[in-house]
Amino acid sequence: MKGLLTRLRQTIIPPTYSPEVLTQKGVLLGLSLYEVIDAHAHWYRHLLECAQRGSHRELSPETARAENHCRLGAWMVSAAGTRFADLAEFESVRTQHGRFHQIAGDIVLHIRDGNQEEAERLLKDLKRQSGAVQLALIALYARAKETSQ
Repeated sequence: MKGLLTRLRQTIIPPTYSPEVLTQKGVLLGLSLYEVIDAHAHWYRHLLECAQRGSHRELSPETARAENHCRLGAWMVSAAGTRFADLAEFESVRTQHGRFHQIAGDIVLHIRDGNQEEAERLLKDLKRQSGAVQLALIALYARAKETSQ
């Protein structure tokens, strides 16, 4: 986990958002940024394992696409959705997160249909999309801290 956060700090945090955002508590209205980053990494690893073994028994495309079933999705439809709805950064998180789950559902669909090549290609997209979700969350966290001071 520390390696991922270090890499994020060094390579993909936009210059307008200070790396200190990640070194502080990292909790926004009960949502731990660290937990979300770890959860997205877990999703990726799980789907990679499913693709490698050609099995998706525990997942359906619909379940993978359901963006409100994960911790971040549930958080966005809770009080956070009301509190941050007017921030462009919140909308960015919502959009990027929705794309992440759409790709995840497409991967499960391709695994189910036996199209391993397409599933593996989409796994690369999922990894990039996970990074986009993380960046959007960091931007939201920074903005929320900025507006609360």
